[in-house]
Amino acid sequence: MPSHHSNSAACIRPLLSVVLLAAALAGCAGGGSDVRPYAADAPLLAAGVDEGPGGLRVSTLHSREAGRLQAYSSGGELRARSFASFSDAAWTWQRQEPPQLLVIGEAWVREHGFPASWARQLYRAGLSRGGWPQVAVVQGTAERFLGTPDGPSKGYCLLQQAGGGKDPFRGGSLAYEEDLVLPYLSLQPTVASPGAVLFKKQQLAGFLTPRQRELLSCLQGTGEPMQLALQESAGPVMTQAVCRTRISGNGDLKHPVLRMRLAVAEHETHRVPGADASVWAGKLRRDSLDLLRLLQEKQTDPLHLSEAIRPLYRGLWTPDRWREAFARADIRLDVHVQFTGGATP
Repeated sequence: MPSHHSNSAACIRPLLSVVLLAAALAGCAGGGSDVRPYAADAPLLAAGVDEGPGGLRVSTLHSREAGRLQAYSSGGELRARSFASFSDAAWTWQRQEPPQLLVIGEAWVREHGFPASWARQLYRAGLSRGGWPQVAVVQGTAERFLGTPDGPSKGYCLLQQAGGGKDPFRGGSLAYEEDLVLPYLSLQPTVASPGAVLFKKQQLAGFLTPRQRELLSCLQGTGEPMQLALQESAGPVMTQAVCRTRISGNGDLKHPVLRMRLAVAEHETHRVPGADASVWAGKLRRDSLDLLRLLQEKQTDPLHLSEAIRPLYRGLWTPDRWREAFARADIRLDVHVQFTGGATP
């Protein structure tokens, strides 16, 4: 994970490397997400986006052994096809088969960000199979990630466990000015959870640690089961929880006030006998406020907190005016933890 925080131009176009996964993806099931893993006999198509000379190239690599990913050095039949633009590739996916996993090289997003048009094209392509691709930024280049033994399958599992069934593209309506967050996958084998990448106006705005990405997912409050680390004296304990958030605002851009109520229903208290809900709530509140302050410093609103202010605001509204107001907003956060499984303390 980078320690610092920070379409395509006509003359610079991406390289797409695509590899076919035939996988049961052992270990994906039961990872804390209600996303159903693909069946063992259902192939998964993974794609990788990097910058390359001469336009857009789509490469495919078919494994020779069912259920086993063939890295580039392991042989297999490599096929390549060139496209003039990303929209051409997405149109082909829409007509044929879109990738279930799309990874974008870190080098690419540092130079070009993540275009909103890509999100709309991927969403439309995904409708042909009844869902959208899981999209993540990967450390280094996407080609290297896809060529790493077990890299794509492990990355896909991590995304599923982190709640990969959520729609990152807001129903294909992602606007140019809208902030976006995508998962970040590291090549380090010890990393057991994805981080995240923040985008502001389609450009790279910064990186989040796995813990910050987890808290951001919880603050989104979708009500879907997710893996969440809750604090005990002996250290963090991973558990399954459901987060729901209520947000209200005062409708004032000069002195914006945001009231947030985060309710966390924890289902596995049997793992932590004698757990104290107030201790867990206090830790979640402190960590969440630290994350919200970071988002304010970057003037980046991936939680779409503006939606609590804008309906009440009667003046001229622009995304930039909101970003400036968000940076100085008074955020008042209440966190409540409720135990719903095991023995309630």
